[in-house]
Parts: sequence; structure tokens; C-alpha cells
Amino acid sequence: DHKNLYEKYFNNLKLYEIIKKGKINTKYANTYINNGFSMALTNEEYNRMYSSDINMNTLKALLHNQVLYKLKTEVLEYDYIILDQFVNPRKYYEYLKNEENVVRDIEFMTKAEDKNLAVACGSIISRYIFLKEFDKLCDSIHIPLPKGAGKDVDSIGEEIVEKYGKEKLQEIAKYNFKNTD
Repeated sequence: DHKNLYEKYFNNLKLYEIIKKGKINTKYANTYINNGFSMALTNEEYNRMYSSDINMNTLKALLHNQVLYKLKTEVLEYDYIILDQFVNPRKYYEYLKNEENVVRDIEFMTKAEDKNLAVACGSIISRYIFLKEFDKLCDSIHIPLPKGAGKDVDSIGEEIVEKYGKEKLQEIAKYNFKNTD
């Protein structure tokens, strides 16, 4: 039964345990990355793209569409495309109005990771990719970074500015949040 599979395995430590035991082959995650079937923006790229005209949902729509287009044109067979709905379909396509290649044969589904095993697996692989990239970021500055927001994040941000300067914080932090002022 795959119901709530995503939530069941979404715990970061549990995810690493699953990966180490070989229950999800990291070869597939690496194949997704190397072939452009998965994308991860650095925070610096995110900051460059994010603006008053391009919000987080616009970025997600652009990236989803780019990956879906690549999958659709390079993978020969598929039955259907399911997108875990983060915005209503009309708005999703509005975000893509300036794009040349837009994938339109999409089934939008809320909580898709709870309803479809392929979406749950894709979410797990995406989380694995995120965690690996996050670990690289922590290693690059030799500071364990907390995820999310709050006083811990603020104090680490201050430590990074003291140690490396404000430019480094702009490179590694998302700058559209209030605590970056």
C-alpha cells in the first residue's frame, strides 16, 4: 500500500537509511540529475531569478515544465503525466505564458505523492537530491546549517556574515525572506 508513502519516508534520517540499505538506488537519482530530469537551483541562482515578477510558484512552474518537456521528448513511452498541484492549473499555465515549449497534457493532483507511487518515488528522490546538495553547501562553508527559519537560522546567518562577509550569505541563502534584512 503506497498511501502516505511520501510522508512515511520523508524524515531525513529515515531517507538516508533507505538509501544506504539500497531500497532506493542512488544510481537513479544520479541519472536524473546527469540527464537533466531533475533540477536543483542553487540559492544564488534562486536569488538571481526571484523578483517582483517571478515568485516561488513561477519558478516551480518554469522548472517543472523544463524537466517535463525534457522527459517527454527524451523518454519514448508514458501513460500520463501527474503533477503534484502547487497552484491551480490556470495559474500554472499563466506562469508559463512566455515559454516556447509548454507541456500541456498534465493531470494536476493535490497530494499526488499520497495517491500515486511514481510521484511518491519522485518526491523521495528529489528530497534525496536536496539533502545531498544541502550537505555540499554545509561542507563548503564548514558550518552545519539549520533548515527553515527561526533564531537558529538568524544566528548562523550572522556567523556567516562575520566569517565570510555579506556576499557569501547572498550566495548561500535565499534572500527574499524578511530575516535577511
